[in-house]
Order: sequence, then structure tokens, then C-alpha cells
Amino acid sequence: MCLKKMPGGFLKKRIGLMNLKNLIENQLANYLKINCPKEIKEIMEYSLLGGGKRLRPLLLMLTACSLNTKPGEALPFACAVEMIHNYSLIHDDIMDKDIVRRGKPTVYVKYGEALAILAGDGLLNLSYEIMTHRCEMYPVRRNLKAMSLIAKAAGVRGMVGGQVSDISSSTNFFEVYKNKTAVLIAASLCAGAVLGKISPQKLPHVYKGGILFGIAFQIKNDMEGKEKDTESGKKTYVTLAGEKKARRVIDNLNREAAFFLKAAGINSPGIDLLF
Repeated sequence: MCLKKMPGGFLKKRIGLMNLKNLIENQLANYLKINCPKEIKEIMEYSLLGGGKRLRPLLLMLTACSLNTKPGEALPFACAVEMIHNYSLIHDDIMDKDIVRRGKPTVYVKYGEALAILAGDGLLNLSYEIMTHRCEMYPVRRNLKAMSLIAKAAGVRGMVGGQVSDISSSTNFFEVYKNKTAVLIAASLCAGAVLGKISPQKLPHVYKGGILFGIAFQIKNDMEGKEKDTESGKKTYVTLAGEKKARRVIDNLNREAAFFLKAAGINSPGIDLLF
């Protein structure tokens, strides 16, 4: 679309997203300026700084900023979430034996399984270092709550548990998608809302909206990988239900999610562009 024909509101939202993403990219690079074995540092940089949508940190930042939180207050948690997400990708590629991600060899293909696992572990632990440091520097309840939400979503009651169900070939797709993908997306939104001092009564609405967005996002991802999944024989909601039905489900989930976020008072320009 020609820029001159784009609606002004669209351009403002797109520019705002680009600015936030640049802020996140720069801070992620800064966080990797640490003293550690050069082999691990190189692999962590290869994974973390090699591109990506930055969906989860953007959701956290957009939500916090929509509630008048300064970007700098949310940035450490946003970067931590992205590190957790990237560690999970490293390990996920090993389990699925995927050889390409973001147009490049996956981490274990390029560096070997042992170093890939350790680099993933490094990103996970660095994420907690960053959040605990922020909590030590600013020991307010909302920082501790944001960290707790993220930690729970990343663990066995969330993303790790979802991965277990996924490799067990569970056909309860929505439950797998909820834990494998949606819980961390919901935690990103909720952490941003908590940092923005949202009332406790509204937080369940944010969580529900995040879960619905996250399930829709995973179905969309499965649509993009349908050809590969069909060839490998992997069953997903898309391979069984078909693309036409999957598109309808995605639209319905996104509409319902937007309703819950609006009910919680989250009216951030930009969130809609991410889905």
C-alpha cells in the first residue's frame, strides 16, 4: 500500500511499534554484554539477536504504556520474556529436529546439541537475573508480581507442561496451545498490566484476552507450517479441521480477546496490529 494512501492512525500505530521494537532490540543486545564463555555468548547472540516478531515483549510494553507506565520500567521484564521465548525455541528445535528457523540453520544444527541446550539454559537463567535485579533495585510489589506471573507461565504449569503434551501427540489441541503458547502471551499482557497498576479485579479479563489471543496465534502459526506438518505426518488443529475453519476460529478468538482487553481498560494502539 502506498504510504500516502495509508490512514494516519495506521501509520502512527506502525511507527509506534517500530520505535518500541527498536528499544527492545537495543536493550536485548545490551543485556548480552556480559562476561561468560565466548562460545555460549556467541550462540545466545545468534538465537536472541537473529530477528523475530518480538510479539511477547511488545505486548508487555504496549499494555504497560497504555496504563501510563514509563517504557523503562517495563523494559527489563519485556526483555526477560523474550529471552524465555528464545530459550524455548532452541530446545523446541532440538525436540522437533527442525533444521531451519528464521531462514537460518537452527542453533543445534549450527553449534551442536550440547552447546545449544546450554545456550538455552543460559538465556533462561539470564532472564531471571534481569528480573531479580530489577526487583532488588526497585522492590515494589508490582515488580515482584510481574516476575511471578512470567515465571509461572514459563514453567511446568505453563509452557513446559504444554511442550510435554505436544511431544506426547495430544489431540486436545486447544489445551496444548493454551499451555505451550498462550499462557506466556497472557503472562506478557498481565505483567504489563500489573506494572501499569491495573486493579486486581480487571486482571482476569487481561488473562482471558491473552489466552484467546495466544491460541489464535498458535493456530495461525500452524497454518503457516501446514505443508511441513502434512509432510511429516504431524497432527495439528489446521491439518485436521482445514484452513477455512481455522481462519474462522482465529477471527472469532481475536474478536473475543479484544472484547476482554477492552473490558479491562486496555486500549493500546498497536496491539491489534500484532494479531
